[in-house]
Amino acid sequence: MKSGLAAMAEAATILARSGGSLSGDLILAFTYDETHGLQGARRLLEGGYLEGVGAVLVGEPSGLDVFIAEKDALWLECRVHGKTAHSSMPHLGQNAVLEMVRFLGRVKERLDLGTERHPLLDKSSFTVSTIRGGVAINVIPDACEAELDIHLIPG
Repeated sequence: MKSGLAAMAEAATILARSGGSLSGDLILAFTYDETHGLQGARRLLEGGYLEGVGAVLVGEPSGLDVFIAEKDALWLECRVHGKTAHSSMPHLGQNAVLEMVRFLGRVKERLDLGTERHPLLDKSSFTVSTIRGGVAINVIPDACEAELDIHLIPG
């Protein structure tokens, strides 16, 4: 992202030095946390700084292509709790990892993302991105966490 920020700052400097005029204001807003929570963009929006803005240029790396659409992102953290036991007596525990696998299977089976395709973005998607559980090979895991990444096309 640093190269995109540097390019926008340099372009604004060149524009200012050229003495040319714009039909509106040019606002450079460099935000943070674009991949995990969009805190910077959220503050711009909630603070009213984007009211009346005619266009936004996002400096994400794009291979020099121009993008005019983007999928929505929904990130979910899922937790399953079980009961620990020694693996030689699994009937005394409840395996949180196996429960998570069952849960994720039900989500995948029941999640209806539709079959529509966007001309630029293809179709909506569902991904299990991370999964963590267990503490040792001989212990029934009493906890499991998974992160889901869902991207939806516009509309």
